[in-house]
Amino acid sequence: MSKNFETIPVDVNGERVLVSVRLSGGEEEVGLREYSFSKVAGAIEAVAKEFTTVFRKLKPDKATVEFNVALTIETSELAAVFFDASGSGGLKVTLEWGKTPDKE
Repeated sequence: MSKNFETIPVDVNGERVLVSVRLSGGEEEVGLREYSFSKVAGAIEAVAKEFTTVFRKLKPDKATVEFNVALTIETSELAAVFFDASGSGGLKVTLEWGKTPDKE
């Protein structure tokens, strides 16, 4: 791995998964502990809920959301990064209507 990335063990619902993470700060021994995926899953859930709220308001016939999630270590915890200053990450939203949406 490059010096900006490291493979670490992550607990996903009791299963050990190896994940490549980007190191965001100074040097830290990240490979010596096991991290939980729950905060990353919580971040994904929060983003999905926000989109659900928007889709309920816009009422498309079909909606698709694609987003890239990078993983990083911040304050000794695994974190999700949806966008960062380097321009990595991305978000694609597609909304489709078979008819004109209701106007309020």
